[in-house]
Amino acid sequence: MNNTFNFNRFFNLIRTEILINKKLYAILSLIVLFCISFGYYLIRQHDVMPTDAYASSIFNIILLLVFVAPLVFYINLYDSKKDVQRAMLPASQFEKLLSAIVQVSVLLPLLLFAIYVVSLTILSWINLPNLNINYSYHLENMFYNVQLQSFLFLAVFFFKNNKIIKIIITGIAIIVCFILLISLLGFILTQSQLKYIAQLNIRIDTKELMSIKIIWCILVPLLPWSLSYLKFRRTQI
Repeated sequence: MNNTFNFNRFFNLIRTEILINKKLYAILSLIVLFCISFGYYLIRQHDVMPTDAYASSIFNIILLLVFVAPLVFYINLYDSKKDVQRAMLPASQFEKLLSAIVQVSVLLPLLLFAIYVVSLTILSWINLPNLNINYSYHLENMFYNVQLQSFLFLAVFFFKNNKIIKIIITGIAIIVCFILLISLLGFILTQSQLKYIAQLNIRIDTKELMSIKIIWCILVPLLPWSLSYLKFRRTQI
């Protein structure tokens, strides 16, 4: 496509991809509803956990589902047989990648979070009056989760074949490198230097901290998303 971005074409693309991915949206939504229902059953019948722990467990499941969404939605990316429908959509590579970001990083988190809020609100009205949920705190965690998800998004768009195996190997390699780096820093820095760093009292104004969080939430995903576009633009089925 010569035209990189056209709003009407992009809107039609999102609508088409929602129809393509409707089964995935339904399956992930049903998983959340099942976990909510099953957890509620365990609480009412067996009292296996406090209500706050129940709500946190459900939300952690949602975070996991959102995190793995790029792999679930685009596991067949670059596959000449399984991904023909998406590849033939009348849109530019930029629009297709932007639509993918909207699907897994905006629409799905909003859908699952809405199911979570509505379901637990209804349960709190019916039989769980002690259920107290800090929705703003959960929403903030969702933003951080989307940032982390952007790196899996990059891996899905970067690797052409055997995505799962390559992602696992890459993840293990990153963890090992991180542990080695921390160990190296601990070896280089003396115990007194580590105590001095720990005792540093850095005061940051609340407004400054909020500004830093907003900038962080915006800038962190931009790098993997941009790299994903560069890779996607060069890779054709």
